[in-house]
Amino acid sequence: DIAATIAFLAREGAAALVGQVVQPTGGTTRGGAW
Repeated sequence: DIAATIAFLAREGAAALVGQVVQPTGGTTRGGAW
């Protein structure tokens, strides 16, 4: 199912982006658009 795959990739991508934003700022959620 393409829609399910896209949804999965979107969730994974969002999680990866959050990880990229959070970790470099010392573990806070202050940095970035999140």
